[in-house]
Order: sequence, then structure tokens, then C-alpha cells
Amino acid sequence: SPIPSKYVQKHDVKIDKQWFDLVREGMAECVNRGTARIAQVPGIQVCGKTGTSQNPHGEDHSVFYAFAPKDNPQIAIAVYVENAGWGASYAAPIAGLMIEKYLNDTIATARVPLQERMVNADLIHKGKSKPSVQAAKKQPAQPADVPSDIPDKEPTLGVTTGQQGQRRR
Repeated sequence: SPIPSKYVQKHDVKIDKQWFDLVREGMAECVNRGTARIAQVPGIQVCGKTGTSQNPHGEDHSVFYAFAPKDNPQIAIAVYVENAGWGASYAAPIAGLMIEKYLNDTIATARVPLQERMVNADLIHKGKSKPSVQAAKKQPAQPADVPSDIPDKEPTLGVTTGQQGQRRR
């Protein structure tokens, strides 16, 4: 079915041009030379930002937001992959492949191995999970040490530390 017109019309944003251009350049550099290099598409300037969404119940989530081409965007995409780690691990390459397929209607031969790796990834059975908050709540609290008025040993003389862990002179 066709894409509804409200999603294919260009919308002007009410952001000051100097800030808009700065953010756009930063997103372009993230793909050109930063954490999202894996999202590069030959012949297309992709702009994006990687992210990692912390997950207290298991592996962190991989996040990537992007648009392309830089000077005349035809696609904007957000990819969120649960339990996949850093944004550049799975979300960025998946977004790059989706952008390439959308804009070029194909995946370049050199990028097919990346496509296969993304398609065949098994993130459900990957590694051990972090202990969940619920599991941590089930552990009994350990009693605190009982303070004593008499030290166990003589204090060490010499260098002491301040609040910030810096040496005092």
C-alpha cells in the first residue's frame, strides 16, 4: 500500500539555522569518522547518531537514529535492537543497510556479508544476562560490620587522601 502523504511531505522545522546546521554536521561526522562508520553507504552521505540504552535486566540495547542523504533527506530512520550492546554493534549497520536498500533498491555486493551477519544474528541466546533487579531483591542483606572504638591496627602515617582521592601536601 502507498505511504500516506503526510509522511512523504517535507516539513520545515522551527530551529535556528546555525544550530540545525551544527547538529547536521555533527551527525554527518558521526558516520564519516565517528562511532557510526559502519552505517556508511557508498555514494550516499548518511547522517546519524549511535546510542546505547542501558538495560538492568540483561545486555544493553543498541540504538541508532539517522537520515540520508545529508543535503536532501529522503529517509529518516530510528533503529532500536534489544540486547544488542552499543549502537554501532547492530542498530547502525542495520540502519545503513535499510537506507541503502530504500535509496538504491539494492545492497552493494561488498556489503552483502554485513547484511548476512545482521540477518543471521541471534541476540536472544547471546551471552549471559546481567542479574535482574528482581533477583537482586531476593538476596538477603548482609549485616554491616560492627564499628569498634579500638582500631585493629595502628594507622598508616604519611600520605592521606582528601574527598576527591587527591593527595594532600
